[in-house]
Amino acid sequence: MLGGKLKQAEMLSARLGDVMSYLYAAMASIRYYETKVASVDREEAAPYFHYATRWALQNAEKAILDFLDNFPSSATRKFMRLITCTYSAKMPKISDDLVRELATQAQLNTQIKKQLTHLVKPVVGDGNYINEQAYLAKIDCLELLAKLKKALRRKQFGAGVKFAETVDNALAANIINEYEHKKLQDYNLKRERAIRVDEFDFDLEIIKDKADLKIA
Repeated sequence: MLGGKLKQAEMLSARLGDVMSYLYAAMASIRYYETKVASVDREEAAPYFHYATRWALQNAEKAILDFLDNFPSSATRKFMRLITCTYSAKMPKISDDLVRELATQAQLNTQIKKQLTHLVKPVVGDGNYINEQAYLAKIDCLELLAKLKKALRRKQFGAGVKFAETVDNALAANIINEYEHKKLQDYNLKRERAIRVDEFDFDLEIIKDKADLKIA
């Protein structure tokens, strides 16, 4: 119907290119999972690849539907829908359960996560480095944080206005020891650095605080 005019119909031809790109991405995801992921890591890796593959296939299907919806010939558009049964989206959506599974895995310091992110090279002092240090510190303190929450629920000590005060109160109540107190305070410094915005003085010089000095 369009012949050489398809190249002139840039949005239509781009959608066909999108279909190929997304299908390639889906195939690459499946291929990587089958050939590069060790059998012992597959259960932990599954949410990453289920999400990636489904996302790619959803977008490929959307590109096809958009192509058909905008095809200039009504008769040809209907014929293409008939022979391909492409009347509406059929690809299952990414469910909230899958998103939660992926979020849970992304928060764990697993081998498959290291494998997938090996090209990310944090530089000391940059945003990636600061976030990574806070993340690793929290992973290292998960048991202690659970211990504090349990003691707070039992009202074995009182919570402070700030997390640092809560940790001090836990030490005073013998819920944690000196080593655990230092570990939690270190985590808190890195956490505060990760979530704060830059502060400047009147000379537009960035204000350094103890969290910066601790991480530097």
